[in-house]
Amino acid sequence: MQQAAVYDLLTCRPHEPPGARYTPEQFVLYRTGYGFALTMALKVMEAATERHKMRARTRRLEKRRV
Repeated sequence: MQQAAVYDLLTCRPHEPPGARYTPEQFVLYRTGYGFALTMALKVMEAATERHKMRARTRRLEKRRV
């Protein structure tokens, strides 16, 4: 669910602070940083999901060995 929310933020127009008045150059930097931050957040969530799956799989395999 969180991943879907972050993905939705990535695919919409960047949110800007109220009253923000960026120059075109500043807006490019803002938009790049906004997109990069959301991309990294999404990657971290995906990695956490994979780690959880791997730990669960490891526990199941360890139970089989005993």
